[in-house]
Parts: sequence; structure tokens; C-alpha cells
Amino acid sequence: MKNLKSVFIFLVSAGLISSCDYESDIIKVINESDITITVYIPSKTENGKIELTDNFIGNQPETLEPGDSLYYYTRMSPKQMFAQNYKVPIPVYIFAPEDIEKYGWEKVIADEMIIVQYSVSADDARHLNCRTTYPPNEEMKNVLMYPPYEEVIENYNRMISEKE
Repeated sequence: MKNLKSVFIFLVSAGLISSCDYESDIIKVINESDITITVYIPSKTENGKIELTDNFIGNQPETLEPGDSLYYYTRMSPKQMFAQNYKVPIPVYIFAPEDIEKYGWEKVIADEMIIVQYSVSADDARHLNCRTTYPPNEEMKNVLMYPPYEEVIENYNRMISEKE
């Protein structure tokens, strides 16, 4: 009877484990701005150029309204993702949806018409608890970004004042 109970526990455990979803969030992007943004995280870049690929589950450019947030998922833990796929920081691109609508993705990507690009290192991800925001908050001040932090904030403030 004891063996039967052990076999039953083993089968139930195996069934639960096999039904688990091994996805885990790699990064969360939060739109803390007053404007709509489009976010894209490529699975890799070639020669410093953005490459639209689908390594991430549901890895498509996503539009975020003010106050919205979005998780990018991967089948690996963040630690595995940085170790295996990103020996360099993970790029997080923020675009203006109006530019995409006006010029199309090909031109926006070819001309790198970005609002900001964050380069999130493994240390940054740990420090930020895998959370990035637009506009960048004070915690993100030391994350490598282009344009630099102060310029991103200045550009954002200018965009907001132009909308008013």
C-alpha cells in the first residue's frame, strides 16, 4: 500500500510538472508618460541594426497607452537569457506610433527613428527588478540609453509642452 501511495504521488507530481508553463517574464515595460508609445524588444541585433525576429513569445511591437504596462516573456529565466542570448545588454526600443503610421516600419527601423533605446544589462535588470519605464525614472538614470538620460527627459518634456 505504501508503494502504491508513492507511485500515485509520483504520477501526480509528474503530471503537475509536465503541465507547468515554463515561461517567465524577462522584462516589464511601463508607460508612465502622458503619450502613447510603441515598444519593441528584438531577440537580437545584427551589426547594431534592429532585426525583427520572434525569439520572444509574442515578440511584436506593442503599443502602450499612458499608464499601461507590458511583460515580455521568454521560455528561459532572465539569468539564462542574459547568459545564452544576450552576452550584451537587452535592447528596449521606444518609438512614436505616429512615426510608424506615417512612415511604416521599414523606414522607422532603417532610419532608427526612436524616442529612446535602453540597453538593459544583467546588472540593470537585477537592480530594476526587470522593470523599465518611459520616460526613464530616477532608478534608470544609470542604464545605458540613447539619447542619454537628461536628453530623453528634456525631449519628453518638450513633447508634452507641445501637446498642450
